[in-house]
Amino acid sequence: MADVMSVVNTLRSGIIYCRSLEDVRVDTETIAVGNNSVVARCRVRGCCGDMLLKCYNHTRTNGRTIYGANYYPEELGIYQLSGTVVYVDVVLIPWVEGISLDRLLGQSTTDYGAISAAFDAAAYELLRGYYAHGDLKPDNIILTPSGEVAFIDFDAMWLPYFGDGDVEEYGTQGFSHPYRSDLPFDKHIDDYSIALLSTMFAALAVDRALFEPHLREDNTLFSTDAVFEGRDTLLNRAIELFEAHGDSAHLLIAKGLKGHSGAELYLQEMLRMALNKRG
Repeated sequence: MADVMSVVNTLRSGIIYCRSLEDVRVDTETIAVGNNSVVARCRVRGCCGDMLLKCYNHTRTNGRTIYGANYYPEELGIYQLSGTVVYVDVVLIPWVEGISLDRLLGQSTTDYGAISAAFDAAAYELLRGYYAHGDLKPDNIILTPSGEVAFIDFDAMWLPYFGDGDVEEYGTQGFSHPYRSDLPFDKHIDDYSIALLSTMFAALAVDRALFEPHLREDNTLFSTDAVFEGRDTLLNRAIELFEAHGDSAHLLIAKGLKGHSGAELYLQEMLRMALNKRG
């Protein structure tokens, strides 16, 4: 295991030694530190275009299952302060161009209506698919130059052959169900997060002057515990506004957040309704 700063310093050094990847050139301006990894944009011989290099500071049990041939165990040599070299697992996947939503929230030029529509469309397709993301939050949502939304960072994903014993991460507090660890690890793990984010973006689109000042430092607007118990005043205000604007889809999505596991939200139908209304 390597400490995070050693990983960062290695990527910044320009001296990149990998066991199988060749001529890895890291864009040091893009290095970012997460909870369990360090990521950066790079170029790699044999790969077309920009790639994302994700370096873990611990071994992942499900890494190969999730990322397939894009997962490289013990691939990148990390130079420790002690002078020793340890090898860490990495993922190499195509870079997604765009801006993460955590950087757009609270900005005066942000078009919340466009984000709301793009998120609902991407979430609808995700729900129709065969897997679940597992850690939906603004940091993991990219607004692309074409105006579409793309999801990144699939470390917490669920696949059809995963069971409860395969859980390695439970999502991010504030954007996942408050009792996520007690719920089944299945296709529905994204439902509550999608409903929460869809409600959040729709509320900001309806009345940014009311809701934007309440965005917290962690990019949350609602408190999941209070939402679940039906006592979040901002959520209740959003419900009133959705009803006043005739937005029945987001009205039902927001109401469904109260006291439900996530699997009971009928999200596909509600998101389809929202998308059809937008036309």
